[in-house]
Amino acid sequence: MIDTNYKNKMSSFIISHMNKHYKNNIDIFTIEFYSDFKQNVKISSPLLWIICSIFISGIIIYFGIQLSIKYNDWTIFSRSGSLLILVTLFIILIEHSKFFTSLIRNLDENRCIKYSSILKKIIRRKIVQTLRKYQIQKSSLEIDYLVEKEFYLFIEYFSNITRISLKEIAQRIELIIGIIGTIIWGFGDLISFI
Repeated sequence: MIDTNYKNKMSSFIISHMNKHYKNNIDIFTIEFYSDFKQNVKISSPLLWIICSIFISGIIIYFGIQLSIKYNDWTIFSRSGSLLILVTLFIILIEHSKFFTSLIRNLDENRCIKYSSILKKIIRRKIVQTLRKYQIQKSSLEIDYLVEKEFYLFIEYFSNITRISLKEIAQRIELIIGIIGTIIWGFGDLISFI
């Protein structure tokens, strides 16, 4: 880690110099690091709770049908639709909780820190390539500072990307389970007339 005095001395010079050569350098660098990082390290998103909710929904539907057949009472199947609505509400509750956001942030930070040596090598390579491209000379300490700065920006970017993609997946799953649950709850008992 580079001490704060050194960062303060170099920070304005390096950032202003780098900004001359890159449009939105943080975004360009971070997106490149993200794609390189994903290629070099297999990352699995924390989708376990979504998979569990789909699995639980399937079990509810299965047992609703089995019990309805066993007792010849299709209102049981209809009631399983209301349980699916509860699963949907559970997904919505998790999706909008602060626990969800902090869990994803912590998991992503832990993953990034676990693979920090690989990530820092990728960042260093990109910075050195860009500096060579624009024929900019930097000392090893200046490059180390840029690597550390980009590393922490990457952690922030990576957790935001994961959170957004998980929210989109959760919203689709909750919509599908909610629609199926509503149809079963409303019309499940009418299956006996078929």
